[in-house]
Amino acid sequence: MRESKFKSRLTWYILTAKIAVVLYILFEYSVKGYSGEQTVSLISLIIPLFAVYLTAMIKDASGNRYVETEEKVEDKLVKKSFVRLSNFLFIIYPLAIILIIYIGGQMASFKFSQSGITIVESGLGAYIGQIVFSMFKKAD
Repeated sequence: MRESKFKSRLTWYILTAKIAVVLYILFEYSVKGYSGEQTVSLISLIIPLFAVYLTAMIKDASGNRYVETEEKVEDKLVKKSFVRLSNFLFIIYPLAIILIIYIGGQMASFKFSQSGITIVESGLGAYIGQIVFSMFKKAD
């Protein structure tokens, strides 16, 4: 897969995943799974890493905002193994968070949700961050 296509896909994965998670938190609030204060608290656990990832992506996009004319910049190929690993992590990441939100809102406790999201955001989020920053870092 071409690097430019992969970057675009990663951007949409993250946007879609984080928006889906926030919408699911709001859904749980609407069915009385969480109070208003708990809902805001859970969303506040989701937003910081999202902002960090999105900042790197926007910085990269703004640095590459021009259409290349005569001389095409080399668009490298990304290894299939890296694409597969990324796809796997980007599917597991939001599903794990949504599962934790569901269990906490329906069967367990708010504290369970807070702890679970913190673990997933710091654990899987570190790996997601490695992928994001390896693809969206500024070339030297």
